[in-house]
Amino acid sequence: MTERTSEQAGTVLERETLNWIRSEPVSGNYVPGENGLSSDGAVYNALLQRCTLARGSQSWTTSFAYHTGWGNYNDYGEPYRIDEQGELRRITTRTFRE
Repeated sequence: MTERTSEQAGTVLERETLNWIRSEPVSGNYVPGENGLSSDGAVYNALLQRCTLARGSQSWTTSFAYHTGWGNYNDYGEPYRIDEQGELRRITTRTFRE
């Protein structure tokens, strides 16, 4: 899903836009393409990179960051840094135990 809207009587009340990135490979298994779809040499998870929520003239954006190359599959799919922006700004950082 990349976008979700809530409408009332043809007027958009809220729009949520999601931007995704692919994770590091979680499996080296080849994924064959079928029916004209492309193939890939590995299997990946979808990681949420940015979520933007708009209501009327106001907008809020949340960005997510993941470590790469640490051998833990992008922090096991959980962002280590969350940056929320709107009327105020809040940054949350997390540390994971192995």
